[in-house]
Amino acid sequence: TFGSDQAVVSTVDNILLKSWKAYEDYTGNLGIGGLTSIAGWSGFGGPTGASGNGPAVTVAGNHFAEGIESSETNGWGQWHRSNAAQLGLPMVIGSGMNRSIKDGTGYIGQYSAPLAKMFESLETCPDDLLLFMHHVPYTYKLHSGETVIQHIYDAHYAGAAQAEQFATDWAKLKGKIDDQRYNETLARLTFQAGHAIEWRDSVNRWFLNVSSVPDAKGRVGTFPGRTEAEAMQLEGYSVVEPGTWETTSGGQAVQLTAADAPGSASFKFTGKPGSYDIAVQYFDKNNGQSKFNLVVAGKSVDAWTASYDPPFTQPQDTSTRRTVRGVMLATGDEIRVEGAPGAAPAAAAGGGRRGGAAGAAPGARGAGAVPANPLSLDNLKTALTLTDAQAAVIAPLLDAISHGQQAVTNSQTAATDARTASTNAIAAILSDAQKTQFAQLTGGRGAPAGAILAQAGGRGARGARGGGGGGGEGASFDYVEITPHLN
Repeated sequence: TFGSDQAVVSTVDNILLKSWKAYEDYTGNLGIGGLTSIAGWSGFGGPTGASGNGPAVTVAGNHFAEGIESSETNGWGQWHRSNAAQLGLPMVIGSGMNRSIKDGTGYIGQYSAPLAKMFESLETCPDDLLLFMHHVPYTYKLHSGETVIQHIYDAHYAGAAQAEQFATDWAKLKGKIDDQRYNETLARLTFQAGHAIEWRDSVNRWFLNVSSVPDAKGRVGTFPGRTEAEAMQLEGYSVVEPGTWETTSGGQAVQLTAADAPGSASFKFTGKPGSYDIAVQYFDKNNGQSKFNLVVAGKSVDAWTASYDPPFTQPQDTSTRRTVRGVMLATGDEIRVEGAPGAAPAAAAGGGRRGGAAGAAPGARGAGAVPANPLSLDNLKTALTLTDAQAAVIAPLLDAISHGQQAVTNSQTAATDARTASTNAIAAILSDAQKTQFAQLTGGRGAPAGAILAQAGGRGARGARGGGGGGGEGASFDYVEITPHLN
């Protein structure tokens, strides 16, 4: 497919052979898995066990971005039981699901005798399946000699570094592959490399919080070269809280205050003079193509458009980074990120990809009255002009709204709560115009219509959750990180 050039063949082989391990490393390793955001999950905006948890939030998860909190405190059963008592046994400060035959769920007993014997014993259970089969203390030593918690820290750093290396290696193939495939693949690898860093930091910070065991290498939770966007001098930007705590480095981000006006965020460099790499961690949502300009000491060093447009609008699904390397900095230099609103992709105008005039009144789609079952997926696609990505997230939530059928519903109260949570989860991924129409369709089913309408407007410029005054993509970003340039 890519020809026989040895550099191309070697690079493609390397990426294909190492990508699975890299992804596992920066998401969930040792058999934990399942650390992605879970659709319809409701919880708190802070890590389990942390003092001062944020307000309750509902996540319109799609199993793409990290959602450690949702994987552990969801209503469907906890995936890794960190710090949890299991099956009446005393709580063990550690992690993993006890699936042993002796005193766990008995799941291991379903394997053939030789495999069951291997998995049942801590002495013979493979490290990469340990936390799927057993619950052990964070300080438990693996066959490799590492403790469980240090392995988690190290693997997430290694996986994120490998994801970045993929993009670096691919970039060297310019001119050896046709421009279209080269550019499209590079865009995807670059997005993945930036998103892997969010995964790395979120998972590691979560386990640092619940284990209270520091990283032996001093990395986790310590970012000496990082300046949070909310701590910068803001002009035309407002501070927002985009969903759950995992979404951002410091729990907040910034977004343009007005939908039609630019803004800037700046700070002074306080380090020693020298050559540095400057990274901007930003959100590349699919409901706009914001423009960024990175200015150092009054001179632009990089400019780009957030046009990758992954099929998501939720911040936790779209965090990535732009890095400019080898920038000479002097102590006291001003670092400034300038953001400007960009038009939404033509296909996404009006909140959908299948047409519908921008600014049309709710329901004015030329399709006539909404059919008898307004909450079927087909009818919502028509009435709300849903994108394919929105439809994929909404589909599994509709049954809970219409029938109250969720694994956790064992009472009328639980059924009502499940419907409300699912309705809120759907509303969270809709545009303001779509929320208005959705509220009319739901009426008394699930969350009150007024609560959905409240999501469509009236948020304050500071402290808004899940968005901001800028609307659409809003040139939103999380932080700037400056690290010494390595030749």
